[in-house]
This record gives sequence, structure tokens and C-alpha cells, in this order.
Amino acid sequence: MLGGNGICELPSWKNLTLDDTVIDIEPGKTFVHIDHDQLTGEQLIKVDCDIPFDYHFPSMYKFQLWDQIKNGPLKFTEEYVLIKCGNENNFLTREPIKDNKNHMKFPIPQNSVLKDQAPLVDDVVLLLLDAVSREHFNEEFPKTIAFFKDLDSHTNGTHETFSFNRYNVLGVNSPPNKAFIYSGQSKDYLYSEKKNAQGTWLWELFERQGFVTMHSDGECGGWWEFGYRGYADGAITYFYQKARDKMPGHHQFPHVSMCDTAQLFKDQEFGRTCKLRQGLDSQYDSLTIDGMIVASPFCMGQKAVYQAQFDYLKQFLQTYNGSNENGEGYKRFATVTLMDTHSPDTKLVSLDDSMVELFTELLRGKEGKQPFLKPNSVIVILSDHGMHYGSEVSTYEGSIHHHQPPLHIILPKSLADSHRPGFLVNQNKLTSHLDLHMTLLYLAFGKSKNNTNLIDISKALKEPSNFFEGRHNTKTTAQTYGDILLNPIEPTRTCNSIHIPSEFCPCIKYTMLNNTSVDDLRIINKILELATEYMNRKIESIGVGQVCQKFYFNSNHPNTSAPAEFKYGDLAYISGYYLPPSKKDSQIYSVVANVKSYPIAKLKFTGSHNSIINEQYQDIVVTQISSYKNEWEGICRKRIEQEKITAGEKMDFSQLNDAERAHIQKILEQKQLRELMKFYTGLVERCFNDCINDFTSKAISSKEETCVLRCAEKFIKYNERVGQRFGELNQQLMQQQAAQAQQGTTPFPGSSTASSPSERL
Repeated sequence: MLGGNGICELPSWKNLTLDDTVIDIEPGKTFVHIDHDQLTGEQLIKVDCDIPFDYHFPSMYKFQLWDQIKNGPLKFTEEYVLIKCGNENNFLTREPIKDNKNHMKFPIPQNSVLKDQAPLVDDVVLLLLDAVSREHFNEEFPKTIAFFKDLDSHTNGTHETFSFNRYNVLGVNSPPNKAFIYSGQSKDYLYSEKKNAQGTWLWELFERQGFVTMHSDGECGGWWEFGYRGYADGAITYFYQKARDKMPGHHQFPHVSMCDTAQLFKDQEFGRTCKLRQGLDSQYDSLTIDGMIVASPFCMGQKAVYQAQFDYLKQFLQTYNGSNENGEGYKRFATVTLMDTHSPDTKLVSLDDSMVELFTELLRGKEGKQPFLKPNSVIVILSDHGMHYGSEVSTYEGSIHHHQPPLHIILPKSLADSHRPGFLVNQNKLTSHLDLHMTLLYLAFGKSKNNTNLIDISKALKEPSNFFEGRHNTKTTAQTYGDILLNPIEPTRTCNSIHIPSEFCPCIKYTMLNNTSVDDLRIINKILELATEYMNRKIESIGVGQVCQKFYFNSNHPNTSAPAEFKYGDLAYISGYYLPPSKKDSQIYSVVANVKSYPIAKLKFTGSHNSIINEQYQDIVVTQISSYKNEWEGICRKRIEQEKITAGEKMDFSQLNDAERAHIQKILEQKQLRELMKFYTGLVERCFNDCINDFTSKAISSKEETCVLRCAEKFIKYNERVGQRFGELNQQLMQQQAAQAQQGTTPFPGSSTASSPSERL
């Protein structure tokens, strides 16, 4: 809602994260470093270990022993290495291999006026903390905020911070928001067009302007529909690979290292040396970065996941510190996403100290060393959206704060001074990821190479023909709705005018529902009744209704604080609100409820007044339904498959004639063959994608062969273990149900043991 000063005032943040678990990571001992051969310049692995140590490269199936006293230093031949010395474990990435050739992937059209434009800056670093609202950022990272406010003293006046107080999301999770940030296009457009999709991809445009580029997505697989080592669609690499058939940037943090350290940790082959302060070590394994495979919880060996990425960023900057073969100073563009913050109901306080240390090293230098960035550099710190699952967003206040993530831009003083009027005006204006995208394009093209050919750069950046051949009338979404944050923005901006969907517009006056009011209670109960029907039909539609317990609804609950219940577990009302429009029939209601027997699932049900009164269950929108996806597709579907196999094995053919028995046997054999072929095809595809990357020869290299053998063996062992574990869980569940049947109660399946993958992001 709008306050008296005309600025959008969000609901109070107070106490929203009061019960969050504090994560304070203490790094372990670092005993592995990089050295260089004085003659060849090759990278060597220096290990401070008095005994032979175990090492593991990504192509290796298992650890191998190395005696550096006897054999000399170990050559750093692959992207990363894991080292074990006694009980200590270390992770280290190889320094990026310098390539003086700028492999430009995005040629500007010959007649483009941008060909005569140069960058405004020498270095740009974009740091994205996934799933953090602005107020949550302020609360979780007070030292970083203090650093921004007092940046003048920290940098001896070389840089200045501008913070945007009404920066807004364009979607609920990472896929829509990151697509706009990095490509200027919508997720739906990138999905539909695939390889024909045209976007003003940031890495390509900065490479066009002579920058060396780097990217890190901060995650590795772990989502339901994606492979173990693949990228989920919340990672922008997923979209870029679909559109370009290659990775973004000249250099990438080795994301597979996160998968490997996670799997080796589970296999008890590689431990962690880092610790959780404040006595939380006993809870360590349950404090995961929800929904993803990211090392062991929060750590990779001796360091936090975020620190591993910070170290790689500094390696990249150090590698390209100096001049290229033409005697020109390197320009560098780096983008880093931290998924460490993508964990509900936690505060990662140790990241606060690490960010202050990183910014100090980047801008001022540390311990007498030169800063990693040049004086004419820009740092962008933001989030793509606020947390959208867990306790925080289950409240009305949290769901509104989700819409406004942080955006802080650190600029060199000269650039800040020349654009100060624009910044001062824009800091309190409604802005979005589309504006940030256009601002980054401005940093890449904002300076004329010669003062005799001045152009209207704002207009030029919005002209498609300056970027794409033959696309004179097809603007990207950012070109249509975005503006440059350094220049004064149109004063009469609205959510509608800058492409912010109405459901994410923060300046709408919401009215809270009161579950002690008869009228409000009628709406609440009706929504939950329709939601129950929706959930039950969902169970049937995915084919697990015969195994999974359905939801049952009773609106005559005696306790007004819990106006509805499921037969197998109360559905407790948490909060609700509605948006009163001009016509009551189109009024939108939202209700947040918690399933008591399944506490991790806080579901949000939304529907219009018309759909509720007319009992149109199909129009009810259920947010965080993914809380049950693990239940339905993990446990229930596998139980169905297991029961089908058991039924086939135990089927009595004695009452059938020879032809019928032969027909059924043929069906079973065909099913087994299909399952075998499906398994084999999946194995071939996964191991090929993970291991085969050199197409200059028809022969498979020894490195690739080793990787394939390791991949196939792990894949087979994984499937065997899953089947074994499922049988154990199924037996436990049957025993629980039998015991509870004797007591006259039946629980909602998995209510005590199932875990919930997160909704992306």
C-alpha cells in the first residue's frame, strides 16, 4: 500500500524469521594450495601433509594414493581435486586456463550504431543470492549493509553504493526472474523458441565488447525431472544451453564438483572439515540447501559452498589481471549465483562476514595486496526473488515481502557523479529485473569511441536491429519495458506499465481475512473444500490414488482457529487475505494452511470470488504443491510399480488355458524388455553427456573411458540401492499401517518420514 510520502510501504517484517535456525560455518584447515612449475608454468598441487595422501580427480572412479616425497608434486590436470590427509579433507579448483583469444559468440550487425560504442567500465561482477527478500537480506546480513553505507571510508572514496528500495520480481521463482535478468526475455519465450530464441544474453554482449567472462550457477542437479549432473531450469545455464548448445561465459565454476562431493560424502569416502558454530553439528545433515544436490550440507570439504565460488571468482580475476597479447588491459565480466541462501527457515550469518571480506578484497585489497578489481569497476548485488516456501512465506506479510528482493549497485565515483540525478530519483521508484538488464547493456555500450558520433544510447539499446539481423520490429521484453537505472526514469510508472504481473505488485491494498468472522470463515472453508477436491483429483490424475491416502474435509470443526480438517490430519488455518477490486465477483482470495500431520507442507490456496461461489475447483491455484511431489511420485508411484511386479511374479496361471498363459507371459516379457531398454537408454545418455566432450577424434580418450566406467558403475549401484531402500521403507510402512490399524488410526502416508524437495526456486 502507498504511504503518505507516496512510497510503497510493505507490511511489517517484525518476527517473520524469529525462529530461523542460525547457520554459522567455521572453515576447516586448508592444507592444499596451487604451485606453478617454474619452467612450464603448469599448475601443481601442493599438499601440506607429512604422509602419502589420497586424491580424486573428476574422471576417477575412486581415490588413489600419492606419495609426493617419492613422486614429486601432483600435476593439476583437471578442473578440481579432492584431497584426504588423515582425517582432514580439502577441496580445490584449478585456476582458469588463460585464453588470450576472445571467442566472440555474438556479432553485432554491420549497420548497428552500437559498433562504435565502448564500455563505460573495465570490470563488472554480478553476485546473485537466490531466494532472499530485501528485508530478509537486511536482517541476515547487517555487516554487509553497514559496509555499503560506509563504502566511502572502506574504499578511500573510490566507489559509492546505490540501493533500490522498490526493486520488484516478475515471477514467483528463479526460472522467470533469471531469464529476464540474463537474457532480457521471458522464460516462456526461451522455452518455446529453444534454439531459435533470440535474447540479449549478457555474456555474449560483454564478450562482443572485449570482456573475458565467467559464470557460476552454484548448484548441481537434484531436481525431480533433471539428471544427477544436469542443470535445473532455475539455473540460467539450463536456458542458455537450450538456446546456444554451449555453456555461458568463457569460464565456469565446475558445478559437477558439487555433485561429486555430495555423493562421496554420502558414500563416506570424502568428509568435511568445516564445522557449524553454536553446537549445531548434530543437526548438520538435516540443514540442507533444500531441493538440490549441493555438496554435503553447506560445505565442500574445508570450506562453505559460497566460499568455494568466491575463491574461484578471485582465481578468475587473478588469471586475467594484467594485459593481453595486444598490450591492452583485460576487461572482466563475472556472474555468480549463491544457492546457499535457498534454504527455508535459516539465517546463513557466516556469509555476512565472507561477503564483507570479498568486497574488501575486490575494491580495496587486503593485507597489502592490490584489489582484484580495477578502479573503474561495478559490483551488482541482488536476489531474483524472496523465499517462496517455508514458514516465512506462509504468512501474508512474508508473501508480500517475497515480491521485493534486494538490489545494490556499487559504482566508481566518477560514474556515480555523472549519473547522480538519475540514481537519486530512481532509488525509490518501482523497478524490476528488466531495468537491471538494460542497465548492464548500458555499461557495456554506454561510451562513444569518438565524440564526433554521439548517439541517443537509450534509444539505440531499445532498437532490435542494433542486435539482431532482420529483426527490426521484434523487441525483447527488456527492450519493451525496461529502462536504464543510471538515467531518470518515467515518473508515472505502474506495475502494469513495466510488465510486473498484478499478483506480484506490492502496492495493492490487501485486506486480511478473519477466521472468527462468520462471513470470512465461510470463504475460508469453501476454499479449503475446493482445495481438497483439487488435491484428490490431482492424486488420481497422476495415477497414485489407489496407493496414496486421499484428503477428507470437514468444515464443521469445533475449533475456530482450525476451521477445517482432513480425516487423516487437521488442516490448520494460518492466515488469509483478499484483494478487493472494483467488482466483487473478481475479488481474489488467498488462504495459507498447514497440514498438522505433515508439518513441512504449508499450502497456499488462491481463487477468485466467482470460482469459489460457483465451486469451480479447477480454478483454485495451489502453491507449494511440490511439497507432496516426493510423496506421490517417490513413495506412492514406486509402491504401485513394486506391487505390479509382485502381482506379476505371484500371478496364478492355473485357471488359464495355454493361449491365455502364453499371451500374459508375452506381455510381462515385453514390459520387462521395455524397462530394461529404458534403463539402458538412460544410462547411455547420462554417461555420454557427462563424460564425452572431445569430438575431434572418433576414439575415446582414456580419461573419457575411465569416466564412463565410473559413471556406469555408480548408476547401477545407485539403482540397486534405491530398489533395496524402497523395499525397506515399504516394509516399514506396511508394519506401521498394520500397527496403527490395530489402534484404529491411519496416518497420512509418509507424514513422519517423508522429506520435501523445494519448489524452484
